[in-house]
Amino acid sequence: MGVSTKYSYDKQGSKLTMTDGRGKLTDYRYTAFGNTKTILNPDGKTVSYKYDLSGNAVCITDKNGNNTLYIYDSRGLVLEKQVKETGDSIKYTYDEAGNRKFMEDESGVSTYTYDGNNRLLEIKKDGASHIGYAYDEVGNVAKVTDQKGNIVSYTYDKSNRMETVTANGKTTTYTYDENGNREAIEYEGGVSEEYTYDRDNHLILLENKKPDGTIISEYNYKYDLAGRQISKTDSYGTTSYEYDRDGRVIKIAAPGKTTLYTYDNAGDRVSQNETYTSAQPSSYIDSVSGKEIQYILKKSEYTYSSSNQLLKLSERMFDESNKEIARKTTKTAYDDNGNQLKQSVSYTLPADTKLLPTTKGNAYGDSMSGTIDKLVEKTSYTFDGFNRLKKAETVKDGKHTEAEYKYDGDDLRVNKTVKKSDNAYKEEITNYLYDRQNVILETDAAGNIKTRYIKGINYIASVDSENKEAYFLFNGHGDTVQTVNEAGEVQNRYDYDIWGNPTLTIEVKANAIRYAGEYIDTETGLYYLKQGIMIHM
Repeated sequence: MGVSTKYSYDKQGSKLTMTDGRGKLTDYRYTAFGNTKTILNPDGKTVSYKYDLSGNAVCITDKNGNNTLYIYDSRGLVLEKQVKETGDSIKYTYDEAGNRKFMEDESGVSTYTYDGNNRLLEIKKDGASHIGYAYDEVGNVAKVTDQKGNIVSYTYDKSNRMETVTANGKTTTYTYDENGNREAIEYEGGVSEEYTYDRDNHLILLENKKPDGTIISEYNYKYDLAGRQISKTDSYGTTSYEYDRDGRVIKIAAPGKTTLYTYDNAGDRVSQNETYTSAQPSSYIDSVSGKEIQYILKKSEYTYSSSNQLLKLSERMFDESNKEIARKTTKTAYDDNGNQLKQSVSYTLPADTKLLPTTKGNAYGDSMSGTIDKLVEKTSYTFDGFNRLKKAETVKDGKHTEAEYKYDGDDLRVNKTVKKSDNAYKEEITNYLYDRQNVILETDAAGNIKTRYIKGINYIASVDSENKEAYFLFNGHGDTVQTVNEAGEVQNRYDYDIWGNPTLTIEVKANAIRYAGEYIDTETGLYYLKQGIMIHM
């Protein structure tokens, strides 16, 4: 059965209702001037809006009951937005051209300088230079200078496509085919990524190579007439994909494993059955036999709220005789705005079986005392009035971790403070600097460089505190699959399922750029997607 969403409209063409595939109704109401007045959601919670005489929204009440207030200047530019209940506030001022001049938020005061063409030249933070820009004759960014004086330079071809990126004295070059597809990336020293396309511009071959042409990793892709990927061949073998009429994956046949999926009428995954050709380790020991529990089939079932939020994931594991040997249940709770507040994991076993962790874990500290069993998994999250994640607390693998975050007025995370039970809850502080919403610099509490990130079209490399580069190699989806040094020697290896969950992680040195080329917080397993959004893939 396909995904079905129905809409109704008024005479002005404004949407009145939306009914999803489960029959859940969202209702929209408008003011006499056509502005949205209320949105009544399937969970019974309402978002409401109030406006001034110019039609500017002056108050938005969210589903948590928080009121965000807006103040404008005579031009309709926002001077301040504040959440009444939490006190979260951001203030702005502008120049005569309407460019932002100052921004005050929890991270401090930012000052912006522009050239005669209203292009951003510099951002200062609390009076100190934060980041600077220079441009070529047609307006492309030609140079970026960070707060430590590190410079990244860019050149472009006649079509204004990025051609070279130079940083740390080393140049990365992009080339394109006649259709504008990226044809190759060549890093300093000769490591390269080469792309081949079919006549419909689908990527059919990606080769990551050492300077001498030796293949580091290779990906071959095939597609159906609808342009959907039907197979991928890499060093593990060939993986094939089948789809339903709505384009959703219903079967993946990978080396050693076949996975089947089903979906509900709203398009949400409701089941996932994984069958293996050989027994899989569960990481748990049967206390009766003393042997590690192994399974060959795992059945997963997903339960959702009326707002399509995942409430429960039940994973049942079966042995070769089709006997259920373990069940893992993950439950998730949300606030009314849909922010994830809590997640807990529990285990259920047959009466004749007991679970023991294969390794012990202990955690001690002010926030938690005693021994934490390795089987205990739970997470809690706290959000501010702007729905940005402010604190994450996790218990997993016998370790207790707390992470707190600060943001600027553009909702970019600028600070992270982490405390871990296995490090005596000592504060580990990381400050972040961004170039057009991309992380380019991490510093510690004293301002010392921890990691630099060189950004071109994609992330090119990370540079550690010892000024050593690690270059990123990708698959066709843009996932980081290896990091290598300048000679092409592999440092780290990664692989993922289609949902972004890691299936392979082998690291020689720490790296945060992972699935889809996005930044992961290894402490929580959350991906940082900018604008204060942090999610599990």
